[in-house]
Amino acid sequence: MPTMNTIKLSIIVVTYNATTTIERVLENIIQNKTEETELIVIDGQSTDDSLQKINKYKNSINTFISEKDKGIYDAMNKAIQLSKGEWLYFIGADDLIHEGAITQFFQALPGYHGNFIFGNYYETINNQIVKTCHQQPYSFKWQLLKGCLNHQSVFIKRSLFEKYGNYNTAYPFCADYEFYLRIPFTLLKTAKKIDFPIAYYNKTGASSIAKEQVYKERESIINQYFGKLVGGLYSFYLKLSNA
Repeated sequence: MPTMNTIKLSIIVVTYNATTTIERVLENIIQNKTEETELIVIDGQSTDDSLQKINKYKNSINTFISEKDKGIYDAMNKAIQLSKGEWLYFIGADDLIHEGAITQFFQALPGYHGNFIFGNYYETINNQIVKTCHQQPYSFKWQLLKGCLNHQSVFIKRSLFEKYGNYNTAYPFCADYEFYLRIPFTLLKTAKKIDFPIAYYNKTGASSIAKEQVYKERESIINQYFGKLVGGLYSFYLKLSNA
């Protein structure tokens, strides 16, 4: 196990009743871990046999808690408080890290003094790749209207949460989007892009299914940070595009 002063990256898995996928993602992470990484698993007090499966990997898990939470971002906030790494990486229990992505991350660190390192990712449905997503660096704040960095493909400096606060749990599906708008945009503008796939992102996750709730939250966040006129135009655009 790495010691606190050697940990540079905290890999965080947030899970609840994920018995069909939890072992696969834990094995995937353990295969990609290095001496400079720690593995944190936050379980929302699962009622299936997830805990028994997680227990099989206890010798490879640095920190594990299982207790009721207020949703995905509440669990992620707990992980932030427990983490020891300078950098944080969040992945869902039904997602996977791409082979070599952690190595690519560490190779990108020397000489970089910013707060975000990100790459591309694959969208999957039923374990089949349906789309390759090439994320682009942000040059203008207006680009955030299209969406935020997929959290399965971004490494974030832990110090950002210490300075600007954790995820706002008032947004069960879009708290990461609100966080990106809350922090100074220059921090995103100086993000470092790795031209490499970081993860396989499962498109059947909660935020992909609850689209109406996602749209409502995004409109509320856009109203807050861009103004109600832009928020109204966003809502109008969604109605047209889904007509």
